[in-house]
Amino acid sequence: MDGFPRFSLNVEQLQVLLNRFNRNEAFFVLSPFTLTKDFIVAHHSGNLLQQSTLIDVHDIPRSRKQTQRTRTLKYLGPGRIRITDPIEYLPVERTWSIEELTAAVMEGKVGRKGPGEREVPKERKRRYGGLNYYIHIARRLEEL
Repeated sequence: MDGFPRFSLNVEQLQVLLNRFNRNEAFFVLSPFTLTKDFIVAHHSGNLLQQSTLIDVHDIPRSRKQTQRTRTLKYLGPGRIRITDPIEYLPVERTWSIEELTAAVMEGKVGRKGPGEREVPKERKRRYGGLNYYIHIARRLEEL
């Protein structure tokens, strides 16, 4: 082990996100805090999100191995993420900071462009694994 935090990405869940969201609508947030106490301390000091790296689901490189069920993301530092493909770690080219994402939301460059949700055909029942957390960043109604 090299001491870098790692995150497991469910390929099926990624595919669901790719089908349901357009570019700049859904992001993974990777926080370097792997211990609960470190996570809480970072939250209380106000720098939890500043030390996190965000990745648009459309910026995750496609796996070369078709049967791969999970992929591992390695957090090397803010904005420096690598992903398994399937064994070696390759860089994720485009990442976001929380400041960049917030500015893009305020400028209307990020987020859903229309009022409704995208219609997705339901061919089969979808199952999700693990916990998901969502950060909602939106302009105030007065600013729209």
